[in-house]
Amino acid sequence: MPCLQVNPMEIIAIIPALNEEKTLQAVIEGTLEYIQNIIVISDGSTDRTQAIINQYPVQCIQNPTRLGKGASLLKAFALAKEQQADAVLTLDADGQHLPQFLPDFINAATHYPESLLIGVRQNKTAHAPKLRHMANCIADFWISWAAGSRLKDTQCGYRLYPIKSLPKTSEQCSLSDGFSDESRLLINSLWQGYSCLGVPISTIYKEDARPSYFHPSKDVMRIIRIVATKLLQKKFNLPGLYQVIFGPPMTILNNNLLKQAKEERYND
Repeated sequence: MPCLQVNPMEIIAIIPALNEEKTLQAVIEGTLEYIQNIIVISDGSTDRTQAIINQYPVQCIQNPTRLGKGASLLKAFALAKEQQADAVLTLDADGQHLPQFLPDFINAATHYPESLLIGVRQNKTAHAPKLRHMANCIADFWISWAAGSRLKDTQCGYRLYPIKSLPKTSEQCSLSDGFSDESRLLINSLWQGYSCLGVPISTIYKEDARPSYFHPSKDVMRIIRIVATKLLQKKFNLPGLYQVIFGPPMTILNNNLLKQAKEERYND
């Protein structure tokens, strides 16, 4: 097991979980190797998810009924703010987000504290379901347009948010919002002036994995509705459309940049 590293920033890991008894244990144990402060949200789970959470020194938010990922994340964000975290890192409980990439997020956050970090899946085209990949590409275009910057892998939930970029008050979220709330958070962060950087990751698509809670047709339409509202607020944001077509792509922190951030971190 790797030695637990001392993080110069107070980063709280947030793991939303809905009936993840098969994978949650490995995700929590892997995360604890790098981040000690963890919040797990059991979103109305009816299996052994809650019992697994109780075995570990983590904080737990238990929703009696399913509220949805967006509402669950906002609850955890509010708790992290109360605890004066510098940043929050979100990863899914289904085992697709490998904790072995947590040091890359931590190093990048230390070097780029004013940036929102998104995991960019290097193997998504080869291994991801084709329909989901197509839906992700559509979502990338619309969210990039609204945000005014060429973004990549906008539907990846493996993220690190500077705590100041998050909503000051709890926004109303409903089950129908689902994954689209993460799109809203991303757009709002860039509107506040935060940059967005990519951290290379790989993901695991297991043949026996539970069906994804992301529904390509329904969730993409929800995302488009949110984006359309944002575009109306910006009077269709033509400068943003120009950036999507002609602007520079989102910076992906390659191994050299991550190595530089790591060296600067340990030399301080």
